[in-house]
Amino acid sequence: MITFSKLELVDRCPGSITLPWIDEPNEWSDGGNARHEADEADIQAGLIPEAYTDAFPGLSWRSEVSYAYDTSDGTSRELGVGIKRAYGELRPFEIAGTLDVEGRGPTTLVVIDKKSYEAVTPPARNLQVRSCALAAARARPADRVVVGINHELTGLQTAELDPVFDLDVIAHDVRALLVRSAATRATARAGQPVEFRAGRWCRWCPAFHSCPEQRALKAIDPDDANTALSLVIDDESAPRVYALYQRIGILQKRLAQAVHAYAASTPIPLGGGRFFGRNETRGNEKLNGDTVWGVVRDLFDQHTADAAVARSATKKRLEEALKGRRGAVAKVLELVRERGGATRSGGSRVEEYEAKPRLVAAESDEE
Repeated sequence: MITFSKLELVDRCPGSITLPWIDEPNEWSDGGNARHEADEADIQAGLIPEAYTDAFPGLSWRSEVSYAYDTSDGTSRELGVGIKRAYGELRPFEIAGTLDVEGRGPTTLVVIDKKSYEAVTPPARNLQVRSCALAAARARPADRVVVGINHELTGLQTAELDPVFDLDVIAHDVRALLVRSAATRATARAGQPVEFRAGRWCRWCPAFHSCPEQRALKAIDPDDANTALSLVIDDESAPRVYALYQRIGILQKRLAQAVHAYAASTPIPLGGGRFFGRNETRGNEKLNGDTVWGVVRDLFDQHTADAAVARSATKKRLEEALKGRRGAVAKVLELVRERGGATRSGGSRVEEYEAKPRLVAAESDEE
């Protein structure tokens, strides 16, 4: 299924839509999902990044907002918040996607997509964030529409869209791309060749393992490899070695993805009692602010409770508020847990670990 996040891939490599798509988990997608979940929790708790509030004061913010846009009539509908890409059954001409962050005001719409460290198309031309803005604006129109990308390295970059002209252009581009994709599928089914293009988008392409372009990528010229390994590069060999460097980088990423996906269900023995596979973790304990505030107030006083709890409670703030009071933190946490004010969402991640009995620590203020 083509989603907002896959539009650029399909645009850059038309043939990718004709191959089987397999979305494999990997350390980058797992890390990205973890960051998205943390950001979602912060925004739900009212902890909005200063970069957003400084640039767009007075807005209400939501995270992980999903929409479905109908290319046949230009309408859009909200599917839910925090539904984890479970879009359900879509109409024949609908395309769905999820906004990382949405800011709303009486006349303003801000759509922001979070990116980690990869190079991305700027927001003014980024098809993913532009289509997200189109869907959000068609569901609830706004006089001012802004798209942005919050990059781990470069920070927040934004671009303003004309709420009439630009949105109409985006609607035309999305519809035209889907029409071309349908035609490409028909061409492939007829046994005719279709176009594949290799590039940075290959790193995240779900059709990577069945792509004919990648067979050339995997076939490394021995002369190029020997030149690169000798670390002696001259004017003549530099372009070839650079191309090899790029190809190996993409191949390494996808090889890691394949290993990660396999190890997620089948641990790989490394010898010496160590494995590479999914390792269960206890997860960090989350404190309920209201419960913590009530416990600290009952045990001490309201001033200390106000110091321990802001808009959310953390163990660090609790420790700072009770500094110098021997055993106070442990006593507070004991009562908080008794009152149901602490939760711990355990999880797992694919990593190296030792195959030996592991004791699960008792609940305490130590992580």
